[in-house]
Amino acid sequence: MSRKAQMSQVFTYIIVILVVGVLVVFGYKAFSDIIKTDCEGQRATFEKSLTTYLDEYTDKDSVHEKTLRVPCGVKEVCFADYGYCDGSSMTSIEAHTQDPVVLSSVSDCTANIFLLGEYTETLKFSKKLSDKISLADSTPYDCFKVINGRIKIVFEGQGRKTLLSHS
Repeated sequence: MSRKAQMSQVFTYIIVILVVGVLVVFGYKAFSDIIKTDCEGQRATFEKSLTTYLDEYTDKDSVHEKTLRVPCGVKEVCFADYGYCDGSSMTSIEAHTQDPVVLSSVSDCTANIFLLGEYTETLKFSKKLSDKISLADSTPYDCFKVINGRIKIVFEGQGRKTLLSHS
């Protein structure tokens, strides 16, 4: 093989490596964007389903067990009983969690549903719906562990509120 042919082959390899590198970088970015969009969609679906169940399952003595798909990265879904948001009952909540987002949200009556993962998030729906939550055994705060991307919740209607418990 002549020296000129060898140089041409080296440049060909360099070009191939550059093209493959660019494809890998852009492919990774596109894949990351798709995953992020999917996680946002999962969050919206979860929020809508939970809102619907809290709204629909208030009929006295009705019991419904539901499995909800949880958004990406969430390890637990936690609820605080709305009756404890007045600030005077914070020691009851503090006995169950020291998470600053949970404590400040409950004491300010701004949120009582929390998604715990890498960091704690609250759901965005209105206070009107979150005041429908009550928890079993007069517990002020309860968490549902995510198993295989899902949680199981029993919704028990109490008239104006819905009692949430583990299945």
